[in-house]
Amino acid sequence: MSRSAYATEHFNHEHLKISITRGLEVISNTHFRTVYWAGKSVQRGLPAFQVIVENEALGIDIASLNDLFIPGGVRMKFELDLARLLTVIGPYAKVIQCLEGGHVTADRVYYYWLGITSQLDSLFRRNEYDLTTSTIEDIRAITNCHFDEMITDAPNDIYIIVFFLNPEYRNAPIYKKPNPLAIPPLRIRQQDGVTTTSLKLPEDIIKHVGLSLQRILQNKYGDTYKNTATKNTTQTVMEHHNPLLTNIHPTDALKSLKEQLKSYGK
Repeated sequence: MSRSAYATEHFNHEHLKISITRGLEVISNTHFRTVYWAGKSVQRGLPAFQVIVENEALGIDIASLNDLFIPGGVRMKFELDLARLLTVIGPYAKVIQCLEGGHVTADRVYYYWLGITSQLDSLFRRNEYDLTTSTIEDIRAITNCHFDEMITDAPNDIYIIVFFLNPEYRNAPIYKKPNPLAIPPLRIRQQDGVTTTSLKLPEDIIKHVGLSLQRILQNKYGDTYKNTATKNTTQTVMEHHNPLLTNIHPTDALKSLKEQLKSYGK
């Protein structure tokens, strides 16, 4: 289509004529995200495509694929396949676009990931587009892999921490299952020849956040208090290493952290 100025001109005229206000979008260097928006533009413009290919006087041949745009079995299959593709990749594409915003905060990263996993979980449960089991499991595995890479295995769990420390999400029920798409892990025990299984209970969010914050606090102090002999030397090192903590001993900082976190979590 992009190679034919003639076909493009007629398409642009027709889609405006039938009140389709937006035309086709191209696939740019950010391939994954723009594949979705380009696909949406094709889906949106199907009525205009039908008009121009059915008009024999125009003589338009879209890469010998005109059957995709006129009523019939080929068109129905194409629409179903396109809808299936857009439904699966849509959550990712929308999140990528959101994360490219100039005012995204760290808590929104986990928030957007929850949007992806919850939408896919709902899609798989309904399975309106008749996805095969192998396709669902492949999508689940790929998504969980990237979720773990970015969220679960992030240094000091920073995205979950800041999500929890946003008062709006403090009591969110999602902490019982941080990834809606993940299959809950099982505990398998064998005693006296009898094997039993049970779901592994999620870690308490206060404990989880507390341990992560302690690791961050430890990194802020480093080995300053382990390697210096006097208070004056310690303060000198901390003034250079982290001025905000110069006059706060690690023991006091840890005590204050525990008290504040306990109060916040009530």
